[in-house]
Amino acid sequence: MKNFDFHRFLQTLKWNIITEKKTMLTHTLAFIVGFLVIQALYILIVNMFQNPGPKSVMIGMTMSIAMVFVLTYYYASGLLGNARTKEQRTTMLMLPAGNAEKFCARLVYVLLFIPLLVIAALLVATLLRMGIQLLLGHDYVVFGLGMLTEDTPFHFFNSLLAQLFSLSLFVLGGVLFRKHPFIWTCVSTMTAIFAITLIAGFIAKFVLPDHTHLHISLDVPRTVGNIVMAALTVFNFWLSYRLFCRLQLVQHKWFNV
Repeated sequence: MKNFDFHRFLQTLKWNIITEKKTMLTHTLAFIVGFLVIQALYILIVNMFQNPGPKSVMIGMTMSIAMVFVLTYYYASGLLGNARTKEQRTTMLMLPAGNAEKFCARLVYVLLFIPLLVIAALLVATLLRMGIQLLLGHDYVVFGLGMLTEDTPFHFFNSLLAQLFSLSLFVLGGVLFRKHPFIWTCVSTMTAIFAITLIAGFIAKFVLPDHTHLHISLDVPRTVGNIVMAALTVFNFWLSYRLFCRLQLVQHKWFNV
């Protein structure tokens, strides 16, 4: 990181975009079709009810937002998506840039550029859905995204820290696992959550059985949890960078180490 050059970073980012522009154009068109199909379910729901209300609007938009998060995590785990084969790794290793510029450029590409394409596809699909509704003569035609800020199951994701932590996990999984990084990251994360839940339950039942009646303020645990989450987020990105620096022409069958 000491020899980080911003110009080389921009050139490397430009190289990432140019080399994958055809693939991402195809994916973006697929996103638009997918979101439109999902929101078409909303149109069917509208036709099923005589007086559709805000709740019916939220169904299609909630499904679309859920897909946005899934796609964001999927592409975050594809940090090394352009270095899967021996030829691709050769090209990456021979780029006239340091590991810091390569890693940061790839990070910006998968965490910023691609999510922007996904969001743009969602907006286009939403506008197309509204146009179809107008052509079909629907009276209740709304954009719908603004309603998701009120009483939705996605309030957890309103926390920027929680979102960054989740992304850092998938970035780390994308660097660590060579094959199917998204699937293996999900499996590893669920296994870790299950283990932590078991340990916490054991502590609550056997270690602190006489203190369960105490009323403890949630402010301190919440603050400690945020500090731990922030530290783990930084650690995950740091470890991802260290593993990225170890990228070799010949890799392990299952891991990029």
